[in-house]
Amino acid sequence: PAGLIMSPVERRVASSDDDDGTVAEVVSKLHSATHAVMQKAAALKIEHLDLVLPTLSAAGGEALSTSHVASEAARVALLSNWSFDRYKKKAPHAVSHLTVHCARGASEGDVEAAGAAVARTRVLCEATAFARDLANERGDVATPAYMQDVALGLAEDYGLSATVLDYDALRAEGLHMLAAVGQAARHKPRLVCLEYRGNPAAADDVVALVGKGVTFDSGGLNLKPTGSMESMHMDMSGAAAVLGAMTAIARLGVRANVVATLALAENAIDAESYKPHAILKSMKGLTVEVGNTDAEGRLCLADAMTWVQKTHGPQTMIDVATLTGACVVALGEYAAGVFGNDDALGGALVAAGSKVDETC
Repeated sequence: PAGLIMSPVERRVASSDDDDGTVAEVVSKLHSATHAVMQKAAALKIEHLDLVLPTLSAAGGEALSTSHVASEAARVALLSNWSFDRYKKKAPHAVSHLTVHCARGASEGDVEAAGAAVARTRVLCEATAFARDLANERGDVATPAYMQDVALGLAEDYGLSATVLDYDALRAEGLHMLAAVGQAARHKPRLVCLEYRGNPAAADDVVALVGKGVTFDSGGLNLKPTGSMESMHMDMSGAAAVLGAMTAIARLGVRANVVATLALAENAIDAESYKPHAILKSMKGLTVEVGNTDAEGRLCLADAMTWVQKTHGPQTMIDVATLTGACVVALGEYAAGVFGNDDALGGALVAAGSKVDETC
């Protein structure tokens, strides 16, 4: 087959007749229907897919705009089409061309708005896929040096300013905690900062994104057991997410000043490993006793956050990290924990996550 549209079942799940739910409930049904279409397309090995949008309304007759429906359907379709398969001899089938069609009767203005919404959604999904690919790359490939190269490549592609502190510079500038975490690794720790200036008229209004980039976490001398270590190549997912965000910010020309700081280290074991109950001096000037070498993320982030505060003076700072295991115990695998000193910012992040099914 050359194409596929929503089947009668899927059309019934997300149809204009189904107006008993809230907007969120109707959109959720659209998500399920779109994902089902993508699964069917993969099963049928369809290369070119035409996705025909339904007209949707919620309880009380509140109609969803064509651009809203188009954006939601496109996002689910694109992300459903993603998989980390670069090492597979036979990768799962993926749709190579996706065309989104507005519902019959849509005005020219609606079609134009939907096109713009889908174009923006595509950028965001490509940034998400980039972050997912990077997070899933194995630790023997995605070393701190590799992450630095990726970041500098993005800086060159998108005209971003870049700063790198290597191991010696970390020590010289007082980031002793970040340096200690990675001092035993073959690829030494480093800090990488990318700077995007999208609002030069308000140069002092800066948002800082800080990503935990522990490219593999063995636990250090407090070694993780079998069953807890195998996925630790993903302990740099925070840094991957921050880099993904920067690609989207730059491509969309966001009117904001954003600095992305990556705290990159491998928590390895060697004769030079930092030790339990070592006392480290942070860049902030405080001394910290290491209770467990597997609690390395907070050490990396503390120094990185202090560095970005001193060098860029951000008004808003958001750190993204696989931190900690206790968060998974409390919230499970499908929700992120949010902690902060600004309830409005925290609420905005939770609301933004809810809109794209990233539960916080």
